[in-house]
Amino acid sequence: MVQMGGRWDFSWRCDFLEWETNLFNNLLEDLEGFSTCQEEDRWTWKLEEERVFSVKSMYAKLEGLIINDDDRSEEEKKVFRQIWKSRASSMVVESYP
Repeated sequence: MVQMGGRWDFSWRCDFLEWETNLFNNLLEDLEGFSTCQEEDRWTWKLEEERVFSVKSMYAKLEGLIINDDDRSEEEKKVFRQIWKSRASSMVVESYP
């Protein structure tokens, strides 16, 4: 993937499936307004005002895509809505042997 003269030039190994086309179009919307400059690189997250990544903002983005997707069944949408309400611990600790 390379930005060429104000537009993105992506190279794919195979054609998209229909649902992948929708995701790609969303990616292009998220990339809109990207520009290069001579400043030091730093990561920012455009879904948050503070520009810092949060799981909550990513979930909200995915929820909007899934809940508004007419190809999803009501059962799939219901399951997705319940993920955030899970009783799983918000703190996950990995341990290695």
